[in-house]
Amino acid sequence: MEIKVNILTEGSSSIGFGHVTRCLSISQAFEEFFGIEPEIFINGDRTVLSIIGNRKINIVDWLSDEDIQKAVFSSDIVIIDSYLADKDFYGKVSYTVDTPVFIDDNMRIDYPEGIIINGNIYASELDYPRKENTVYLLGTRYTPLRKVFWEVPEKNVRDKIQNIMVTFGGDDIRNMTPQVMDILRERFPDVKKTVIIGMGFKNLEEIKRKSDPGTELVFYPDGKVMRDVMLEADIAITAGGQTLYELARTGTPAVSVIVADNQIRNVNGWEKAGFVVNAGMWNDRNVLPNIVSGVETLISIEERKKRSLIGRSAIDGKGSRNIAAALLRHFIHKNSEIRKIKEEDIWDIYEISSSKEVRKVSFSNKPIERDEHIQWFRNVPRECFYVFDVKGKVLGFVRIEEKEGENVVSIAVHPGCHGLGIGKKLLGFAVKKCRKKPLIAYIKKHNSPSIGLFSNTGFSVEKETDEIIRMIYTGDSQ
Repeated sequence: MEIKVNILTEGSSSIGFGHVTRCLSISQAFEEFFGIEPEIFINGDRTVLSIIGNRKINIVDWLSDEDIQKAVFSSDIVIIDSYLADKDFYGKVSYTVDTPVFIDDNMRIDYPEGIIINGNIYASELDYPRKENTVYLLGTRYTPLRKVFWEVPEKNVRDKIQNIMVTFGGDDIRNMTPQVMDILRERFPDVKKTVIIGMGFKNLEEIKRKSDPGTELVFYPDGKVMRDVMLEADIAITAGGQTLYELARTGTPAVSVIVADNQIRNVNGWEKAGFVVNAGMWNDRNVLPNIVSGVETLISIEERKKRSLIGRSAIDGKGSRNIAAALLRHFIHKNSEIRKIKEEDIWDIYEISSSKEVRKVSFSNKPIERDEHIQWFRNVPRECFYVFDVKGKVLGFVRIEEKEGENVVSIAVHPGCHGLGIGKKLLGFAVKKCRKKPLIAYIKKHNSPSIGLFSNTGFSVEKETDEIIRMIYTGDSQ
């Protein structure tokens, strides 16, 4: 699919990698589900390479580089995840880009027209201003998680706590890790402690001194290691940032310490949801007793099962895909038209018709040769052949053929565009075109998505065999 997406964000050893991590997740969703590879621009230093893997990125000060801005702003969708960009910069993006997207956490500024994404648990409680031409994607349906957290096995909730995970981000700026290790060794001596060490830790020697035979230090873990540690841990003691969402996804109940002011809403939101025990601010004199009390609360298997289910129910791992789909759907329908087929559409039609996804649900599964397609395209009736056009690119088509006094409708959508509402638009168009005659569809019995689409548009099953379902339009389903 020829839609250009650019992502602007920031990350470094001094400010952390939270923005980079969630932008990478969104980029992966564009690639995996829609065949689009966004270009990522990161304002930061080369330490971000430690979490990027083999992904190609651009490390550049996009806030001040006008040449980069000119190139980026010419794309179709621009996503910004930043605490550094000011209102004027956002305004420039909003004015220039077709589909501007702004990722927010705390209603940081009065954003201009565009799509505002806040995937935090408290997002719906923020008083975002309702504006014309502004779309809000709020709440945990739009929480972008690292790819390894998209699919997670069910958690085994043990009868007794055997393993406690301790994680305070990439740098543990409040020196909480050694303090937590002390109280766990004193109050829960028989429980294993799995301690996460970030690349920015300045207190490593102290942590090593406080380790005992029941302590495992995990250095600079990637996403897979973090997921596996969470799944193995019975509970976690953690800071109040994005890690809470990964813990919720794995169903790992947590005692959370607020180590920065921007975590207050996050921890309060998860406490209100019933997932975490809130131990309070890092500098509260009761924070360590509160941590002990929190662990004691979670000793009960019933309590851990309840909280585990709450976390899993809130975070299903589909947030990045939901974001990518919503952005593409907005761009596509904003820039689309349904029109009659033209000669120059021949190879766009071939790309759709010959795709393995379309061949799989067609009545003839054999591959289509190019010469065969040219001959077919030359002879196919054009009167009732319409395409879904987005800026000159055909992303779907509908044909209405008259056969024995009936109108038979068939639809195909570009394999990178499934789930974006294109089939619904095309079928609705066909229904309006054929009010005076019965409208019939023949669908393979295993093609559940198409059967659902036609059923939701007012078609009902009239006849079926072992292989084929005949559906007839009987009126709007509403």
